[in-house]
Amino acid sequence: MKSIAINFPAVKIKIPGEGMDFEKLEEIVFEVTRHIGREALVRTMENLDEELMKERPRGELSNEGKKEKYFGTRLGDIRYERRAYKEKGKKGYRYLLEEELGIKKNQRVSKSVEEIESLLAFVGGGYRKAEGLIEKLVGCSRSFESIRRGAIREGEEIKRHEEGEIWKIRNLKEEYKGEESEVVYIEADGTGLKLQRRKKKRGKKRGTEIKLGIGYRGWEDRYKRGEKKAKKLKGKFIYGGIESGEEFMEKLSLIGEKELGISKAKEVVVGGDGAGWIKNNIRGYFGLGAIYQLCRYHLNREIKWGLGYDREVEKEVRRLVVREEIDRAIELIEKEVKKGRGEREKLRGLQFYIADNREGINGIKELKNRKVKGEIRKTGAIEGNIDKVISNRFKKRGMSWSVRGAEGLLKVGTKILNGKWEEWWEKERGEKIEIKREKIKGLIPANLWEEDRDRKITEIRIPCLHGPHQDRPWVEVIRKLIEIDGGKELEPRNERARGLS
Repeated sequence: MKSIAINFPAVKIKIPGEGMDFEKLEEIVFEVTRHIGREALVRTMENLDEELMKERPRGELSNEGKKEKYFGTRLGDIRYERRAYKEKGKKGYRYLLEEELGIKKNQRVSKSVEEIESLLAFVGGGYRKAEGLIEKLVGCSRSFESIRRGAIREGEEIKRHEEGEIWKIRNLKEEYKGEESEVVYIEADGTGLKLQRRKKKRGKKRGTEIKLGIGYRGWEDRYKRGEKKAKKLKGKFIYGGIESGEEFMEKLSLIGEKELGISKAKEVVVGGDGAGWIKNNIRGYFGLGAIYQLCRYHLNREIKWGLGYDREVEKEVRRLVVREEIDRAIELIEKEVKKGRGEREKLRGLQFYIADNREGINGIKELKNRKVKGEIRKTGAIEGNIDKVISNRFKKRGMSWSVRGAEGLLKVGTKILNGKWEEWWEKERGEKIEIKREKIKGLIPANLWEEDRDRKITEIRIPCLHGPHQDRPWVEVIRKLIEIDGGKELEPRNERARGLS
């Protein structure tokens, strides 16, 4: 195709002499340059359409005349005409200009405008605020409803791509090729979300839970210079979803395998707030050697909630728990119940919470006992990420959501905060990942840790050691019986007990 040249006459701008400041001058020049840009776009596209008409295959496409189209661009809305063609034996029209430029059928705005809209839909603080920001940035008037629908569609596209990536990892089509770590940290949490009211139904809850997980390889200096006291998470990734706990933890483990190489790490620490969907799926998806660490923030919050009426008792229970004197802490709370102090239900709930999370209260201590090299810290980074990803965007006053709308925007947000927004638009978006409907192998990082492929390996978990009865005397007897070489139920991954058959 021949190159296309477009000539523009000289531009003359008349500026009023009074009441002028830089902002007004900037706005005038901005409008002029946008107007010239729109003219250049329309002329170029229409000239290109002329060239494509001349070069079209004769006898195969019949020219049906010009049809007009409105299109949103970074320079504002344009209106252009292009020729429609009929292809023999096929229904509908073909537009050679749009095929040449990669404009999809029914596409109403350019790809760059779609990117800006989806970005501002998450970081702009709301769809209506994004509407105003977009008009300022690109001079294109777009309704908040159009922005909302575009962001949800983008989130669904991200989710489809994400599902394809997860399928590849599960079926060993993709392996981690980064550096191996001494310790990989995984944290998970969930927070309630208010749903929009459609039709009131008896007994039906009007809320759902957004689950969020992060993974990282430890800590590194935030700044290259200075005292280097400020730290940041090393190799951090974020995953969010609205799904069952088991499904979420499986996907989190698989994405962790891709991003951090969980199966190649010497140790794995999983942090949580005590929720059953986190604890009950740790060893199923992260291996028998994985260490559970209860988030200290949530532990202190529960103690405060139950014993806030007496600071001295609250302080003593916290001290006993930290020193792993769990039975004494539970007995102290029981005395408060018998005295009739506080709220009985809160105190019973605190007793159960402490007993049920016995294993994870000082889980990080087990990691130190394994003599892991490098810096070791407690978990707790998930709370800040919950604020950044969810609270600041989803839980402001008066907000309510549909599940589809919340999950779509959540996927957009996690892609942005993972630092992969540009990569998504430049490379991954539109990439087709073929998912074969064959019986999947169902492999997860926990399976990959086993190096001995010649023998069948059976891993067994004893539920009573982690359930609500873990503080009972008979459970302590079982715990002692299964100690191996001075260790507890779980040995380090390379030395733990295996059942071979």
